[in-house]
Amino acid sequence: MTTIHLLNHPLLNHKLARLRDKTTNAAEFRNLINEISRFLVYEASRDLATKTQSVQTPLALSTVEVIENIPAVVSIMRAGNGMMEAINTTIPDIHSGHFGIYREKLTGNTVEYYLKLPKDIKSKTVFVVDPMIGTGDTMMAAVKRLKKMGIETIKCLVILASKHGIQKLTNAYPDIQIYTLSADEELDENSYLVPGIGDVGDRYYNTK
Repeated sequence: MTTIHLLNHPLLNHKLARLRDKTTNAAEFRNLINEISRFLVYEASRDLATKTQSVQTPLALSTVEVIENIPAVVSIMRAGNGMMEAINTTIPDIHSGHFGIYREKLTGNTVEYYLKLPKDIKSKTVFVVDPMIGTGDTMMAAVKRLKKMGIETIKCLVILASKHGIQKLTNAYPDIQIYTLSADEELDENSYLVPGIGDVGDRYYNTK
């Protein structure tokens, strides 16, 4: 059964409020995406398996815990790239991949145009990052592609999601996990989340 992790925290709620504000400039918007992404991957990494090893501190030998199998992150371009950069900094040894896919507005079909993944990704927990789940079609296509490659543990990290998109995704793939800050009620005629945060790619890269 799909697990929905809804992160409800005063700091995150405050940051989300700034993201929603249309007067927030591109520089602050990028910083907020970065900070929120760190919280998301922190929570998504909570159950990663660890192993013990010994390290020499300046004073003595110490037994420490380290991640047994470093995870991978896959960005749904282009909006997911900002989230991935933050996660790469949070987990410096992480393996990173890029997935170019978009939803064609006229037909509603998803179109894949680029895929570059780490060679050993099948054995890893994979974080799929995209700031928003709207209709759910893009994330579903990404998960479907990864599943076909034999990847078993997939966690979707998104800042906002529509209730419709979550339901659609969980019905299709009941074994995935979704981490998000909020589930918005509506989609407009262009499939944007309402109230949402607008076009994340345009706001992040200042291309409005």
